[in-house]
Amino acid sequence: MKDYLIIEHEEAKSLLTNALAIEAIEACFKEKANNTFFAHAKYNIEGTNGNLCITPGESAALQKVIGFRLYDVIRDDFSNQEQLVVVYDNETGRMKGIVISHLVGAYRTAAINAVMHNYFKKEKVEVLGLVGAGFQARIHLSMFCDLLKPKVVKIFNRTRSNAEVFVQEMKAKLDKRIKFEIINEIGELKDVDSLLMTSRSTDCLLSKGMFDNGTTITTVGPKLRGRSEVSEDFAKTCDFIFTDSIEQVNKYGDNFFIEDLNIIHDFSSVYNNNDLIRKSEKEVILLCSVGMGGTEVVLANALISEKLAKL
Repeated sequence: MKDYLIIEHEEAKSLLTNALAIEAIEACFKEKANNTFFAHAKYNIEGTNGNLCITPGESAALQKVIGFRLYDVIRDDFSNQEQLVVVYDNETGRMKGIVISHLVGAYRTAAINAVMHNYFKKEKVEVLGLVGAGFQARIHLSMFCDLLKPKVVKIFNRTRSNAEVFVQEMKAKLDKRIKFEIINEIGELKDVDSLLMTSRSTDCLLSKGMFDNGTTITTVGPKLRGRSEVSEDFAKTCDFIFTDSIEQVNKYGDNFFIEDLNIIHDFSSVYNNNDLIRKSEKEVILLCSVGMGGTEVVLANALISEKLAKL
């Protein structure tokens, strides 16, 4: 009899919750601040038609697990692909389990962004802006609404019919008191308190000076030089720039959309530096997630613990 668990997609779907993901990811950031969480940069296995990607990491002190996520970047679709996360006990070397579901990566990404954004949000988030209406937008919006509790969500999507379908779906899932508004021009987001960008655009969507009243911006989409939904020129106008994984940003190096990497702070540093806080409602703070390695291992370990508790 095997002494490790295998959790496949449908079971992972039933175990995953916003609260579980947020708790797991926030613990990773705090552990990283104590130098016992190791978020390694992505590693690509190059193939003829594309790559396989490995995101490794370790929670050395808190969860005491080590492992990796493996997924392909051959297909251009992350909404329904097979991904696996392998979790080992970092003291005994025993395999604790394997989770096979793309939702682990999706939930941990949304939780990373929700935790960072919640830390730097304005005192009140009345209006949340959203760019995009795809797979990432669905999971992200759910977590952002749980933490930020906006009264209004303004949505910009290049294909209005997709936005209309998205709104009907999210109305059924989220707090009924939230009002949704589909807008025709991205400039109509200039007064939002928070902005969540989940597009796949490789062209800059924001203009300098757009947010005179301050805001917090999370960019989930592309962040490579010449191919990013936020431009370097716009980023340089922001008061602070943070990432979840400075290790991954450094590996991108010259390929990252911001040339001067020294102006980017690792988010985990906020727990040890009282200067890295929002000092004014007028500040524009840019949050650039790139995928902190090891977070999916900790989230998968939480799912394994949830399943064990039900046996």
